[in-house]
Amino acid sequence: MGGYGTLRLGALHADRFAGLSAHSSVTDAARMRGFVEEDPDTWLLRETEPLAALDCLRAKADRLPPLRFDCGTEDVLIEDNRALHAGLLAAGIAHDYAEFPGGHTWEYWHEHLADSLRFFGRILMAETRLSG
Repeated sequence: MGGYGTLRLGALHADRFAGLSAHSSVTDAARMRGFVEEDPDTWLLRETEPLAALDCLRAKADRLPPLRFDCGTEDVLIEDNRALHAGLLAAGIAHDYAEFPGGHTWEYWHEHLADSLRFFGRILMAETRLSG
């Protein structure tokens, strides 16, 4: 649940993060079934907060850290990620979104981890320039 956790928790606790980067994200808790083995009743999601990533991101839009996410074009979650991208565009929320060949696989994530590391590197370099 890495991508979903990044988007939802990153938005709900935006003040704790310098940036958010996710790969192949589930974008709503309702879609989590089939992606995690645990019973949904054990997830302990606070239902006082939105469960859809887009709703969380919109609720905290004024204080979100830089955001990027990507998804493989053969991933079963590609349409969900495209819908999130479209929703963020419609809400005027700045973000970077990319699609690459690949599915919901470790091979895809291993290949695109470098994209996240470069993203975080740019954030840290910018913060260093501002504070230095």
